[in-house]
Amino acid sequence: VLPQLGGGANFGATCALHSLCNMIDRGFITSTTRRYIHSMDGGSENRNKITHGLYYMLVLNGVFDEIIWVRLPPSHSHDFVDRVFSAVEDTLNNSSHRGCPTPWALRDFLKSKFDNTESKYAGIDILIDFLVRNFDFVVWFYGRIDINKLIVKERTRPDGTRYRPEPLVWRYKWCPERKRVLTHWQVNFNQASIKH
Repeated sequence: VLPQLGGGANFGATCALHSLCNMIDRGFITSTTRRYIHSMDGGSENRNKITHGLYYMLVLNGVFDEIIWVRLPPSHSHDFVDRVFSAVEDTLNNSSHRGCPTPWALRDFLKSKFDNTESKYAGIDILIDFLVRNFDFVVWFYGRIDINKLIVKERTRPDGTRYRPEPLVWRYKWCPERKRVLTHWQVNFNQASIKH
């Protein structure tokens, strides 16, 4: 990650929107796609109020009728992604690799390695992209929506102690009757119902 990108909410939301735009550009998402399901890690760059605001705004503005956001549980696997990162690292650390003068040359070099018919990744649609700046979603959301209304409020246990549930699944859905976005959540993947 480049130093000017840092991490945190703006980085996570910029990456999420960047990925969504790439899927639209490549035809994976079209104007007829009404539901978007996105899974991501639970790190601070993803699990924050700004991500909630981004998904809320995408539904509010009619980009999708429904977004389901799945936060992957602790100890989940990155099997395919980790293998790809490992392959990139091995390629770049190989003694025969002499470096690349520009990011675009690096992209072309890596693509040639992945597109090689002998590569185990041959035939897989490869996109190598660069993110050099974050959008400041924190500033953009200020005054537009009350993001605090999108988060789970504290609950009381039967013994009187207070706690805040940690949902793994969120749903943002347009309600035409109420003319607003409804936000639902559930703590576990196997819950029978989803909470408001």
